[in-house]
Amino acid sequence: MSDPNPFQPATAIPKRLKAFFYGAPGVGKTILSLHFPGVTLIDLERGTDHYGGQFTFSKLPTVSIDEITAAVKWLHENQHDYRTLVIDPLTVYWDMVQTKWAGIFGRKANPKDKNAGDAYTFDPKDHKPMKDDFRKFLRLLADLDMNVIGTAHEKDEYSETQFMSKVGKTFDCEKHAGHFFDVLGRIYIGPKGARMIHVLKDRTNALPKEDFPADFSQVEACLGKDKLEAKAVPVPAAPVFIRATQEHQDEFRALAAKAGYTGPTALADAKKAMGLPTSPLSDENAAKAIETLKGVTAEKAS
Repeated sequence: MSDPNPFQPATAIPKRLKAFFYGAPGVGKTILSLHFPGVTLIDLERGTDHYGGQFTFSKLPTVSIDEITAAVKWLHENQHDYRTLVIDPLTVYWDMVQTKWAGIFGRKANPKDKNAGDAYTFDPKDHKPMKDDFRKFLRLLADLDMNVIGTAHEKDEYSETQFMSKVGKTFDCEKHAGHFFDVLGRIYIGPKGARMIHVLKDRTNALPKEDFPADFSQVEACLGKDKLEAKAVPVPAAPVFIRATQEHQDEFRALAAKAGYTGPTALADAKKAMGLPTSPLSDENAAKAIETLKGVTAEKAS
């Protein structure tokens, strides 16, 4: 007797809009975002200070990754009347993530210098935990039962085969950020001065194939007013697994040995003693385990 078929016929699954718009300063990225229904906005460069009298929206001005994460989790888990979350801009959020990890790696390389991260130069191996951190946030946005609009600055795009040969414009952010959004579009000023959208990706298959005016009424007509205005349903944020960095794994092993865990099952024994799963450590659990083991080794030393 064969096992039951694990696959099912594909059907259309209703999804909230996840769109990423980039462009030069002044092309109207923020203004287009503020036309969406029920906007709450995470303002990372105080770009909406003059719009309070023109649009009705809520906002969180901040440059704290912890505050941003807590705010998005609040939207995940609580009943509210917001319909659209705007991150303005994701360029700054990516800069914040890089600054955070420069500090972590810099202080690890030079523990006595609290400002070591200011001049830290990333090694190739440093990029994975940094990108994982950023993508963890994007997954949090992707799972949110709201429209999510990300904006970004733009920068020159260069050929991968010809040195310093410009081939166009792209978003100024982590280079894979566009993969997490269903719609990716560049907003620009057309030859006649009109603000236009050039769509590079559209999983909704609802937007025009040709460039069209960056006018919310047209976006709404294509995507559907009812879909965009649908009430958000609280859904607890799913935990996202990020494997512990190699540095955290090495530090965990060294501290476990100092704490007296030896032999072929040393790491499994240390994890079990701290109530951690025996599967690969997440970076969050590794950080907690390291702090615990530091306390244990400090007590042994005294």
